[in-house]
Amino acid sequence: MTNGPNIDNVTISREGTGPVEEREMIRFEEVVKINFQPPENQTSQGLPSGYQTPAGYLADVGLAYADRGNGFSYGWVTEASVEDGTANGTIAADQPANAHWYKNTVAGASDLQKTYAHFEYPGGGVSRAWEMGLENGTYQVTISIGDTAGAFDSLYALNVEGQ
Repeated sequence: MTNGPNIDNVTISREGTGPVEEREMIRFEEVVKINFQPPENQTSQGLPSGYQTPAGYLADVGLAYADRGNGFSYGWVTEASVEDGTANGTIAADQPANAHWYKNTVAGASDLQKTYAHFEYPGGGVSRAWEMGLENGTYQVTISIGDTAGAFDSLYALNVEGQ
């Protein structure tokens, strides 16, 4: 599959408890999985009738960072508010309309691969970043990134907490 400027999903796991043998890998306990998908009412590149967020995933539909009422706070913020590197916090900002897509153009692609969010979708006037509130700790983050269709030979660099 070729790459594109999109994010499909994120899985975040927290370092497990208990002693770890020197030769064992660190074990992580799964905390949350996010699927980036269009809101139900989006008509352009929107979800097909009857679409369900994949089992075990929470949906991100492009809303500004906030408490989602499901035990987690996550969403989109201005990139500049993340980059300033101070304790000022971040500025919540919705993604532009139609920045999250459903694309069923590649045979065999999973529902997770068919839905994604554009990082730099035109509109809205500011660059955005995605943020999630988590307890202090060590986390393993798995990200699926790229485009399931299109002629994009892109290279990506993602920063997690500025690293």
